[in-house]
Amino acid sequence: MLAGSTVAARGANVVLFDFEEDTQGWENESPTPAPVQISGARARHGKSSLVVKHFFTKDNKIMQCRVKEGFEHDVTKIAGFAGYSAWIYIPNGLGNWEAKMFVRSGEDWKWGEGVTEKHLEPGWHKVLIPVDKITHPNLVQDMGVEVINYTEKIESLICIDDVEMIVTGPGHGTSADK
Repeated sequence: MLAGSTVAARGANVVLFDFEEDTQGWENESPTPAPVQISGARARHGKSSLVVKHFFTKDNKIMQCRVKEGFEHDVTKIAGFAGYSAWIYIPNGLGNWEAKMFVRSGEDWKWGEGVTEKHLEPGWHKVLIPVDKITHPNLVQDMGVEVINYTEKIESLICIDDVEMIVTGPGHGTSADK
């Protein structure tokens, strides 16, 4: 298990952040950040999720939220480590949203990102970053999610829930996307 973390297993994956009690160190790093908070209004699993309020405009089209603690920083020590995943809830708007997961790794904080999920409609969406997109898996500095709306001027309460470490291989599987 991860040193210094409170984690739970759900299927074969390890839940790093479930946001049941608090923000668990996550912060909004958008240019005009509103503080992150916990809400019981919508959760992917459990009773609450992390909520980030963001006003998307032409000049402010990207919302980034990240954490620097509460996960293994050297993932090469974890047998079967395959990446990270998170669930993002988009509450409103047209089907033109994009979302992805990112990490910064190494002494130079090298940016690595998962596949950008495009043309997202309101609802829950899973984003992930596989281990092969992490430049320095021996020193993961932070992880986060990015939500983008290039076309609408809209205020949204984006929810994040069930941030997990994906573990596969002998004796492991992958948890179902329920």
